[in-house]
Amino acid sequence: MKKAVSLIIPPLFLLMVVLSVYWYTKPPSILWIDSGTMIAASASLGIPNPPGFPFYMMASHLATLLPFANILTRLEAFTILFSLWLLFLVYQIIKLIISKFFILDQSNQLPATKHQFTHRSPEWSRRGEDGLPTLAALFGTITLAFSYQYWSQSQNTEAFIFSYSFVALFAFLLLKIETKRQDEKFVFRILLLIAFLYGAAAGANPTVAAMVPGVLYVMYTKRKALSLPKLFILGFVFLVVLTAVYSYLPLRAKTWPFVNWGNPQTVKLFIDHLHGAGLNINEPGPTGSVNGFTGSPLVFVQSVSYFILNSFIQFTPILWPLILIGAYQIFKRSRQIFIILISVPIFNVIYAGLYLSGNQESWFILSWIFFAIFTAVGFFYLAQKLINSSTSEESEPTSEVSRVISSGWQLRKGPDSAQSTKRNHTRATNIESTSTGGKETTDRTRLKTAALFSLCFLPLLVFFIPLNRSGHYYSSDYAFNLYSPLEKNAILIGTGDFFDSLSHYLHEADIYRNDVTPITANVFYVNRWNRDTIRQTTNISISDKLEQMIQYKSFTEYNEVMNQLIDENIDKHPIYVDHLTLRASALAGTTAGQLRLDDRFKFVPSGLSLKVVRASQNEKPNLALYNFKLRSPLVKKPFYFERNYQGAFKNILNNYVYSYESLADWYAENDQDEQALKYYKIAKDLGENAEVLAHLGEFWAQRGDFNASYQYLEKAERLDVNNVGVHFNLGLAYANLSRNLEAIREFESVKLLTSPNDPIFQEAEKMVKQINVVTLDDPALKDATASWQTVKDEKNNFILKIPPEFNKESGQTSVTISDKNPGNLGLNIEIIGEKLAEGQDIEGYLKKSPLIMLGTLLDLQKINFSGFTAFVQIYGTSSGESSQRFILSKNNWLWQFKVYPGNSVKLSQFNKILSTFEPLRR
Repeated sequence: MKKAVSLIIPPLFLLMVVLSVYWYTKPPSILWIDSGTMIAASASLGIPNPPGFPFYMMASHLATLLPFANILTRLEAFTILFSLWLLFLVYQIIKLIISKFFILDQSNQLPATKHQFTHRSPEWSRRGEDGLPTLAALFGTITLAFSYQYWSQSQNTEAFIFSYSFVALFAFLLLKIETKRQDEKFVFRILLLIAFLYGAAAGANPTVAAMVPGVLYVMYTKRKALSLPKLFILGFVFLVVLTAVYSYLPLRAKTWPFVNWGNPQTVKLFIDHLHGAGLNINEPGPTGSVNGFTGSPLVFVQSVSYFILNSFIQFTPILWPLILIGAYQIFKRSRQIFIILISVPIFNVIYAGLYLSGNQESWFILSWIFFAIFTAVGFFYLAQKLINSSTSEESEPTSEVSRVISSGWQLRKGPDSAQSTKRNHTRATNIESTSTGGKETTDRTRLKTAALFSLCFLPLLVFFIPLNRSGHYYSSDYAFNLYSPLEKNAILIGTGDFFDSLSHYLHEADIYRNDVTPITANVFYVNRWNRDTIRQTTNISISDKLEQMIQYKSFTEYNEVMNQLIDENIDKHPIYVDHLTLRASALAGTTAGQLRLDDRFKFVPSGLSLKVVRASQNEKPNLALYNFKLRSPLVKKPFYFERNYQGAFKNILNNYVYSYESLADWYAENDQDEQALKYYKIAKDLGENAEVLAHLGEFWAQRGDFNASYQYLEKAERLDVNNVGVHFNLGLAYANLSRNLEAIREFESVKLLTSPNDPIFQEAEKMVKQINVVTLDDPALKDATASWQTVKDEKNNFILKIPPEFNKESGQTSVTISDKNPGNLGLNIEIIGEKLAEGQDIEGYLKKSPLIMLGTLLDLQKINFSGFTAFVQIYGTSSGESSQRFILSKNNWLWQFKVYPGNSVKLSQFNKILSTFEPLRR
């Protein structure tokens, strides 16, 4: 009894510590991607995304019935419970492997093979007869418990940890079979249990198939114990349980639950749901849409590379060598055990490479479970090495004792008693000295072993801060700010996985604003089963006319269908659209499919959503809807390794950004520039977003400040290099600043990113042609300047016309023409004319010119002006200011025109002024 208690205390204590850490760090609101859908389906016995997870639905539903806290907390507790069970199994697996395959002779700790250890472990490492194996088991379990992805999913409410606990159980049972090689009845009973549990676990998550190679391998090695009738029984049990579990899907679908992905009532819909029909996408181009089975070697290599990178991250690179050491030591001692264990990571990485999923990081947890077992064995091996080295040092005192005993015997027998007594006294002193040295050696070994053991806490130290999600209210804040402003019985149209997940959670689990009907636009348009479910579970109108419109024949069809849906319901339900739906494509693998209203409707900014109203209505934004309640400040961004988590958080952050941007756009369109700039600034400060910068660039371009415009557009281009609109507008800004080479570069980029049939391609081509034919000989320019006043200057040898509001001022060496308006509202032209010596170098002259140009030369462009050699230089400073120098040359005369500021709203006037230029003397 005492021994049993001593064996259970270490893992029990560890699990209590892990439970405390997990409970403290778990988030108070749902995590990203599918977690909300899984909670909603568990609470309502619904059907989540493929393959439906029927066994998990039934098991987790029981947890939702517990009488404490809210449903989220109950399911978090459910996940943590199975996480602790999985850790306990890993602890037992490690103890089993070490005790059965590393320490075969427990009675005297001597090795059973040439690979075993050659020294007896000291007492401190053998307390309870298995002190070091216990330490090793604790080491591996702690390493796994606080590895990033395992810890992260232990906080979550999805099926991964629940499912993987069965894989750990199967591994434990297979190892038990290997310890009783001659007991055929035991082998069959264990395999029968595995067949039964595997049938159920297959309904938890398909990744549990990772243990199938290991099971088949053990069945092969034990084939003598498995007759055909026994194999039939195993297969029959598995199929019966599997069929019973998956019958959940059609049975529940017939009740029309609100969460009813795939509506698998018929055989076809059932099969489609199981293999995720429509989810296999391989469009790695501009859309970056890759999901499901791709068959792409590139995707496979990328997945394997990502697996390797993640393996270094999970346990920190310092622990990675222990994985290799442990795997090698197991391989040396038992090929069978090694094959069972390594088959899971091999299957895992192949499966993850062939079938790409947004949950890829969570799939890898299967491998980390077995890598943790390897680290434990690696620790055991190194710790045993330390102990062996210490026992080697302690062996000399033992030999000395033998010599003293022998000498004592001679003392009693021999004649030289006095001499022998003296010699023995010296040896006794040596024994005392070496015994003290042995104690010091043992202490040093203890310290070294403790230091080695402490490495298992590295993941806890490294990941505690990023995985302490106890203050993460991001999703609940977002839910409140999105839903609370909506009018009663509203329809909310959104798009994407997290919108779908959050809306399901609020409707079925948290029961917040369940009067609101959420419609996930991309799922609604693409899938008939979704439209059927909405018809059955809500009072939303979806007519036969709308159904007939869906033929999937053109990109414009999506918008036609969505506008039809709005038209059929706008008089019965307030309709809102979240901002992401205007930007995310509802058509997977394309850049088309963003929602656009036709001329019957318009949007009114309404906080995190846009209200759809009739085009004739005159509604204004309600600024009170922008007082967002945030318990978790958005400026304090959370850290995630998971790529989908990063994307989900970025999406909700962008929705806040777009809400302020749409409000700013509304004020800009209504000529309230001060308010527009206020909200553009809020949007820009909230998150680095290319679209906000692009809108600011367009705002300033529409007001004639092309200098400010190009600076914002350049920043937008750096963040979104494939945005055709940004390239085109930046080209226009450069063209208006006479930075023609840069303008041409942007328009050429537009042409590269679009097809020749695209209207914007044709516009870009037209702009390139216009820029390449800059001329001052246009008759229209002459007509525009006919009524202007003529000015001339003898010293600088010119005559030209200037608008009535401009004046001429003569300086010591130059002439300045200006309208005297401040900043970019005005235009200033400084002119110098000088006759050059025959053969004088123009470039050298310009470098020494008294006409000083500030900044760096950005562009040089030739100009067509009959009778002159003409070109223009564009200069810019680091602060964003710009100016231009026009240079005319004729008959050894050189004229320079410094034109500033470069963002003058009257910059176009200069071309007209210059077109009237003539020398006074030929």
